[in-house]
Order: sequence, then structure tokens, then C-alpha cells
Amino acid sequence: MKTIYTLLSILCCTLFLNAQQANTDFANQMNTIFQHLDKNRVPHGILTDFGLEYVDLNGYNGTLNNNNHTSRTTVHESFYTLISSRIRAVNTGFMQPIDFEKLWHSKRTQGLITVGGLYFKYAKFKDDARTHLVR
Repeated sequence: MKTIYTLLSILCCTLFLNAQQANTDFANQMNTIFQHLDKNRVPHGILTDFGLEYVDLNGYNGTLNNNNHTSRTTVHESFYTLISSRIRAVNTGFMQPIDFEKLWHSKRTQGLITVGGLYFKYAKFKDDARTHLVR
């Protein structure tokens, strides 16, 4: 019976060790696609075309309309979109996602509505850049 538990323990440990490897396929693919881009010329170091888009940031341009309502999830997804869009080492305004979550929860107070938001400047290729061969 002890050997069965020992084998199960070893099996579980190897599964957990395997699960902790980070998947870098997307990052490698983006680095290959943008390898010839001078990353120092990207304003503010954030290029949304480079990142993994969790939410479409186009609707959140500072103008209030019927389609850009937000929620806790939308704020988090916007933050993750911006984090993944960093094309060079830019740390201004960024924190680890777990720290962002802790800060969000620490500001909550019973009986009050906690309002938060994000303000970042970022770059994006024009939608017609490929057809007009912008260089």
C-alpha cells in the first residue's frame, strides 16, 4: 500500500512540475514577426499589434458611448492586453498582475463603490498600413 501512495505522489509531483513551464510560443512568434521593427521608435514602448488582445481597446478612447461600458473583468483584460503589448522594457505604470489584483481589493470598502481605471499611451498600426505599404 505504501508503494502505491509513493508512486502516486511521484506521479503528481511530475505533473505539477510539467505544468509550471511557461508557454512562449506566442511571444516567439511575435518577436519573429516584428524582428525588423526598430522597437526604440515605438512611442511609449507599447504596440497593441504586438500583444495578445484580451479586449479591443479601440472602444475605450475617452469618449463615453453606449458600447464602452466597463466592468472589473474589462479593466483586468485591458491591463493584460497592455502588459502583453510591451514591445520593449517599459515599466512605468505597470505592476505584476497579482499586485494589481491586491491593490484593487485593498481599496474596496463596504457601502462604497470603488471606481478604478487605467490610463496608458500606446501605439497601433493604422488599419490600412499594409495596403498602403507604410514604411
